[in-house]
Amino acid sequence: MDKNDRQRVFTNSLLIVFLITTAVFLRSYHLTSLHTANGDEVAWLDVGMSIIRTGAPTTWTIGWNYHNWDAYWHVDNTGVMPVVTPWLDHPPTFGVLAGGWALLTGHHNLENPNWTLLRIPMIVISVLTLFFTYLAVTNVFGSKLALFTLFAYTFFPSSVIASRYILPENAVTLLLVISLAVQSFSGKKFKSKLGQIMVLAWQSIICYVAPAIKMSGLVVPVTLSFYHLRQNKFKRGLWFLIVGLLAVVSFITYGWIYSWPVFIGAQTQHALRPNTFAHFWTLFTKLDVGHFPLFDPSIIAGLIGYFLLMAVSNEKQKLFLFIPFLSITGLMLYVSPVEAYGWYKYLLYPLIAIGLGHIFKELCEGKYYYWVLFLPLIMMLMENAQLVQNDSIRRYIMMVFFGLFLVPFIWHKSVFNIKHVSVVLVGLYACFSVFWLIRIIP
Repeated sequence: MDKNDRQRVFTNSLLIVFLITTAVFLRSYHLTSLHTANGDEVAWLDVGMSIIRTGAPTTWTIGWNYHNWDAYWHVDNTGVMPVVTPWLDHPPTFGVLAGGWALLTGHHNLENPNWTLLRIPMIVISVLTLFFTYLAVTNVFGSKLALFTLFAYTFFPSSVIASRYILPENAVTLLLVISLAVQSFSGKKFKSKLGQIMVLAWQSIICYVAPAIKMSGLVVPVTLSFYHLRQNKFKRGLWFLIVGLLAVVSFITYGWIYSWPVFIGAQTQHALRPNTFAHFWTLFTKLDVGHFPLFDPSIIAGLIGYFLLMAVSNEKQKLFLFIPFLSITGLMLYVSPVEAYGWYKYLLYPLIAIGLGHIFKELCEGKYYYWVLFLPLIMMLMENAQLVQNDSIRRYIMMVFFGLFLVPFIWHKSVFNIKHVSVVLVGLYACFSVFWLIRIIP
């Protein structure tokens, strides 16, 4: 490694440390506030605490048709709901982990919880998700796109908001990106037989744990299975499906042990919830991070950028991008609730960050045609941040930004070029995102 290589590694390391530190700050900002998902957060904490203390899962449920109950719980955004035992709507793993942390931090009930303490594990999960996304992208696309992806993920507003919620989809998202990172490194870093055994063991554990956290976690074994089936590795592909099904069997066994009629009733209740296949398009039309409408243009730009990146990628890179998106799309179309939120949308956030990173990278390399995608994004973020509340002044600022692009585009041989403008405006994306987040987080 020569001097230039060492300098580049040192600079990249500083950027990674800076971005990770910034991500921790943004996600921890006023961590005790924002309770739009309070009912669900409380449910997961309560079910875990009750299992640890009494051995029986207890919390509120929407499925009152198959229970006898004598208590009610007022759930924010939902209404008065019955508290039931046993609660068999979902697997207990995430609840036990969250509830165990609550008990360790001195919470014997949830009447006056310290939300800052309770949410700390979610911040850890969020930062690990950023890091493993960076690792996966580094191995498949190189360090440059990985740094831009990490930058985008750090400031991506919807991700910052969602990361504080005590919800299993955040944990499933982490397991998904870990599986992608391990898969991306398996052919380069683990070529020996022992290394391949270690990879298989890690991936098998992840394939079991993800659905055990919540059934939406089946996207993890399905994703890994599709990777290997596509490469004609049928034994390994089928193995990951079998491991995922073992997690399903474990959940069924769990329900049978506590109460088979209640378990069947709970799953039937969920299966009968009203649905609409238009739910997928609420990603574009009704942006929501969980009972919290947040019109974040980053989601739209990121998804478009994701497909633009796929279009210019080689076959290996295309599979890395396409297969997880395919699995998540299948999940969303299967569940497809009439509600606009859907926690499992969180699984798309790493992919959206990759798409945003691609847009930022291409702009900073002078690819002028990405400008028509970026200009509406930066203007919408400025409007959301309410840094300038006068409509006329905002229009003038837009014209300035437009002119900053137009001058180097027409006089493209001038010293003042599109790369310079893009670097500044990508930096403004971060600034506007931070100001918006500070404004909406009380």
